[in-house]
Amino acid sequence: MNCGLGAQFASQIADANPGDALQFKWLGGGGQNWPHNTGPMLTYMTSCGNSDCTNYNSSSSEWFKIEQVARVSSGGAWAQLAVSEGLPANVTLPSTLAPGNYLLRHEILGLQGAVSVGGAEFYIACSNLKVGGSQTGGPTQNELVQFPGVGGWSYNDTEPGIYDPNVYDPSAPYIFPGPPVAAFAGGDAANTSVAGEGSGSAGSGSTSTSGAGGPDSSSSTSPQSICKLQRRTTLVTEASTFAVKTHVRKRRNLLTGLFGDLRFIYKGSN
Repeated sequence: MNCGLGAQFASQIADANPGDALQFKWLGGGGQNWPHNTGPMLTYMTSCGNSDCTNYNSSSSEWFKIEQVARVSSGGAWAQLAVSEGLPANVTLPSTLAPGNYLLRHEILGLQGAVSVGGAEFYIACSNLKVGGSQTGGPTQNELVQFPGVGGWSYNDTEPGIYDPNVYDPSAPYIFPGPPVAAFAGGDAANTSVAGEGSGSAGSGSTSTSGAGGPDSSSSTSPQSICKLQRRTTLVTEASTFAVKTHVRKRRNLLTGLFGDLRFIYKGSN
């Protein structure tokens, strides 16, 4: 839940400054357009301390949320729709963010199956940032969270925003999971924009992050390696194995029957 299932350390670091805009390009399997269009996008950051994040273990990190977006307008389409049409998601760093080494965690929450408990799908990728400048902004302790749910905020199957029986009702309000956007980052007014639909362009700290695990990302996550889809893959594998065993058993029974018939014919001819 930190940087995606099977995420690997990344050696590349993007230099950025407070207020810079970053772009995240999500792709589906085989480099195709992102296949989903329903659900929010959320962005978190965590400090890696005095060292860069190339070998940073984020398993016990405390994260703060800097942006989130659901529908682009009341009753309108999800912002994720534009990502599925090939556009990148834009994220703007807080203008008062203190300098340092950070992991930036961009998350797409797929709610296409969220009308049922356990139907949500999580797509996550992290990028290494080195933020310059001389600002002093940062989160308060009660705005921090650990994943999957330590620190007063949880990511569980029944949490509002993860289980959403009204996900296909454009008029229904949406409750974001996790903590609120940190106050220094703009609070809940901070939203992620999508290229062509919002302000902001790629700045000096822009980075391209692929759901299929691009070289600039610390995540090697692809739609086939996310928890939900991994479980489905396992089920298919088990079903295929069972089918092979059943086929072999039927063939063995058929051969046994043929040999029995041949013995009967041979005895009858004597």
